[in-house]
Amino acid sequence: MGPIPRNYLMRRLGIFFLTIFLAATIIWLIPRLAPGDPITAMIDRMTRTAGYVENSDVIIEGWKERFGLNDPLPVQYVRYLGNMLSLDFGYSLAYFPTTVSQLIAQALPWTLGLLL
Repeated sequence: MGPIPRNYLMRRLGIFFLTIFLAATIIWLIPRLAPGDPITAMIDRMTRTAGYVENSDVIIEGWKERFGLNDPLPVQYVRYLGNMLSLDFGYSLAYFPTTVSQLIAQALPWTLGLLL
C-alpha cells in the first residue's frame, strides 16, 4: 500500500472544511428564520409563569445588547464565525450565566460513552 495521493487528501480536506462551514451556517441561520427573537420569547415565558415582569422592555433591550442581537445580521454572522474559530461559544440563553462550553463539557463524557 503506497502513500495517499496529495490530490485525494486535499479534496477530502476541502470537503471536510466545506461541510463544517455549511453546518455552522445552517446552525446560525435556522434560529433567525423563526419569528421574533429568543430574548423576547424568554421574557414572555417568564411573564406567563410569574404573572408580571417589571421593566421587561429594559431587560429585553439590555439582553439584546449583551448578546449582540441589535447588530445587523452580517455583523452577527461574522462575529459568530470568529467566535466559532476561537472556540468561544458564549453564554447559553436557556441556562444563563452558564457558558455553552461548560454545557458541552458536562455532556461530552456521556456522548463519548455512547460511542463505546
